[in-house]
Amino acid sequence: MVETVLITEAVETTPELPSLELQGSFDVRAARNALETLRRYAGTSLVLVDFSKVRFFQDFALDFFAQELSQLPEIRLQTRGLPGHPARLLEYLHIDPHTLTPIRVSRRCPAYHPARDNRDLDD
Repeated sequence: MVETVLITEAVETTPELPSLELQGSFDVRAARNALETLRRYAGTSLVLVDFSKVRFFQDFALDFFAQELSQLPEIRLQTRGLPGHPARLLEYLHIDPHTLTPIRVSRRCPAYHPARDNRDLDD
């Protein structure tokens, strides 16, 4: 049985930095729930999204989450606890795994970061 992500909102770090803690499996339902929660923080200076307690990431859910976040330009995110494979997948999709924002794809731009290795995604 796949357990969906439990979303808890915490303001433990500082009152100015709201955080969203995700737990369990990150599937499409969890991505939608997280997006719904993040929409409430539109206009907030920065929101911490903590993935450190997520045990399983569905690739499609990460892609869906990143695409939907691009529709929320008024929100700034910082991530914590995103493991290797999901972080690499976001980089392949030209999404910065630390901020979940698009990476510029120009080779002349210093912000361009090519994939760090050529290993298969199932490694």
